[in-house]
Amino acid sequence: MIILTITLESQLHSPMYLFLCVLSITELFYISSTVPRMLRDFLHVDKTISFAGCAAQLYFFSFLGAVECFILAFMAYDRYVAICHPLHYMTIMTKAKCTQFSIASWLGGMTLPMTNIVLVFQLPYCDSNIVDHFFCDILPVMKLACARSFGLEMSIAVYSFLVLPFPFLLIIVSYIRILIAVFQIHSAAGRSKRAKALSLLYLVFVPMLNPLIYSMRNVEVKKAMKRVFKRLVHTQN
Repeated sequence: MIILTITLESQLHSPMYLFLCVLSITELFYISSTVPRMLRDFLHVDKTISFAGCAAQLYFFSFLGAVECFILAFMAYDRYVAICHPLHYMTIMTKAKCTQFSIASWLGGMTLPMTNIVLVFQLPYCDSNIVDHFFCDILPVMKLACARSFGLEMSIAVYSFLVLPFPFLLIIVSYIRILIAVFQIHSAAGRSKRAKALSLLYLVFVPMLNPLIYSMRNVEVKKAMKRVFKRLVHTQN
């Protein structure tokens, strides 16, 4: 519904909502990479998965997780520019730059896990073939190997740094700058803006339902969803 609303409503074709649309698509694929197989395993006695299937699941899980982290970092930067540099926002965060950030997130997400996947499935596996996890993740798969690989461990360390601490640091820096700018506002109108900005910060740091958090609390998106719903009902009638 979020993706449909942003796509159909031209008023929402701004960098903030384009990032939200990309995040929603990423979340949809991210869940699809593990949940359907997990549900199938819960309902069947046979829980086996092929070697290629395990490699594919591990790759897409790592790839989409990385994309999500990068998109969240770019969304934090977008909010920093919107709040701290409002007069220059439209010139800094153009649709072209938003598209470039989104493409960079997907390309980075696709590229980074490749080395890990290739190296982990080149390890010798000579004992148990039972993955002690609900799906194929890299550490449970590594535990089945008969040997260790320094190259794989270094590759995982680099991947983990680029996907977790690095985007997290960008998010923290962006919101620290936002907080500094917000608390420097002294007028009554400014205090109102401060309250709104703080509420936005609260929403950002609740990561469980990222697309819903970024949209359902937004009046513009609610109104747009109502318009889209009425349009669909009118078309069916």
